[in-house]
Amino acid sequence: MPIIFSPIPHPASNRTILDDPILQSSPSSPDADEEMESWRKRISSQGKLVDIGNLLHDIWLHHTRIFPLVIVIVISTFALFDLYLCYFVTSVLDGSTLPLSLNSSDHPCYSSPFCTINVKNLMLDPPDFYVHNTLSSLFVLWADLGNSYLFITPNMISFFHVFVALMASRLISNDSLCVRRIGVLLFQFRNFLDAVDGVIARERRKTVALASANLMIMNQTYSSIGGTDNNIYYPPPDGISMDQVKEYKSSESLGYWVDGICDGVGGIFLYLACYFYLQRHPVRRRSLFSYTAIPLIVSPRNGAVSSTHVSKKKRQKRQKKLSASYLSRQIIRSVHRYGFLSINYGFQALLGSIAWNRFIPNYTKLLETNASNFSSHETQMKGNLVTSPIMWMVILAWRYVNPHTWVEILLIAIFFDRTGEFLYAFRIRGFLVVIAISMLTEAHLRYARSLF
Repeated sequence: MPIIFSPIPHPASNRTILDDPILQSSPSSPDADEEMESWRKRISSQGKLVDIGNLLHDIWLHHTRIFPLVIVIVISTFALFDLYLCYFVTSVLDGSTLPLSLNSSDHPCYSSPFCTINVKNLMLDPPDFYVHNTLSSLFVLWADLGNSYLFITPNMISFFHVFVALMASRLISNDSLCVRRIGVLLFQFRNFLDAVDGVIARERRKTVALASANLMIMNQTYSSIGGTDNNIYYPPPDGISMDQVKEYKSSESLGYWVDGICDGVGGIFLYLACYFYLQRHPVRRRSLFSYTAIPLIVSPRNGAVSSTHVSKKKRQKRQKKLSASYLSRQIIRSVHRYGFLSINYGFQALLGSIAWNRFIPNYTKLLETNASNFSSHETQMKGNLVTSPIMWMVILAWRYVNPHTWVEILLIAIFFDRTGEFLYAFRIRGFLVVIAISMLTEAHLRYARSLF
């Protein structure tokens, strides 16, 4: 119970001693008036502090009330960054087309998310694009993982973050909110590792390509001066052997599939953790913005408690018609269905992932071209298509319907103890959103193909 400071009430009325007319009319010295005024100010300030303390206390007791506010703040912040991204791309293109690379020998660009702009980066979720990729680039640059520690491969990191996802999911399924929050932070570390393996793969690709090109130049130089000995070995630069070059090229084709499978397994672990948690803690509040509890009914046979969404009259009418055994089975089924909210959300993310991975290669093939292979008119048309408002509607839609974005929002819901309410709110809306955006993207893709 918080301590409330207030003026002492007068014994004969509800007024305070400071408001007593006898005290106010009694003669007093200037020093007494100043002291009384200082007391009035002190009491007023204490009342304001108490109001603020009560507000913070109410927020702490009902901390889940701020979950929608946090979601709005996070999405609004990323939306402002995306508006700048739209302005940046449209201003830099200026008649050219994707991809854009701001990295050069004169002005090297390492960690900025705007270093390389391609179709995949444009449709990447904001947390990965602005946060994880930036931090992973800085980490790889600091540790020099692109040119050293070659025994650490991207596939090894992919397998390791599956193990991290398993440990995080085990914590997320715990009954303690503090432990679940630790699991959320650990799963965010898994997302960081997922970005690290991509950065390492790209840096290794550049290093191996440079080594192969230098080796080819050395062989051509030796042949031009009349060399015919094929047994002479020319080691490539950067300390990379030809065996490592061949091994990397053979494993690079599998890297895409390994990374995708490991991402999917990590997501499955997360959804299963939410499933087991909701099996033990059914949803009691149906709304993200209110605290109306779902009515509880008790099984007449075994006393099992369950939640139902039917009105009181319908429930009474149903209880008269149905037998006790059938009602018990319905109650048990009602209890167990809340865990399937997580599985339902996983299928929504899977549907979004399939659509996202289908549209990315098609838009990449359509928009990311070598300008030397096309006329200036076709290059100009591709640039105009990238900067068109409809194209940016598609880009921004997939940035927030991206399956990675869904995982990030679910982690925020888990952190603020709103897992069930969030999954219940999106049990149908998620499918509708993914299907609507997929239809819009398919129509735009066919229109874009018809222009060339």
